[in-house]
Amino acid sequence: STTVPETPIIQGPPAFRLLVTPVEVRARPGDTILYSMTIEPEGGFDEPVSLRLDVRALFLYQESFDLGTIDPPFPKTVGYRFVVPSDVPAGITVSAVLTGEGGTYRDSVSLILVISG
Repeated sequence: STTVPETPIIQGPPAFRLLVTPVEVRARPGDTILYSMTIEPEGGFDEPVSLRLDVRALFLYQESFDLGTIDPPFPKTVGYRFVVPSDVPAGITVSAVLTGEGGTYRDSVSLILVISG
């Protein structure tokens, strides 16, 4: 009988990918947007991931939000409901960066929100 040597699976260090939908959305003041965030593990990653959202609109507005921590097991998807403030002026574009940190790894996703009138 012939034995076939096992091919070792090469894995990188534990890490994760942060996936968000939608990444670009158009909404009116007062609208509700439902974001879906997925943490996809790589290399056996199983650490809690803390999420932070940094938001900026031109030079008018800049703020950071702590969105809490998501615990393993992964992959895991969570929904986040965002209500566009009713006093946001129409015609501006809000950019945001969602950052996830867990263990020694960090990943981020850029998001765009266009406020329509």
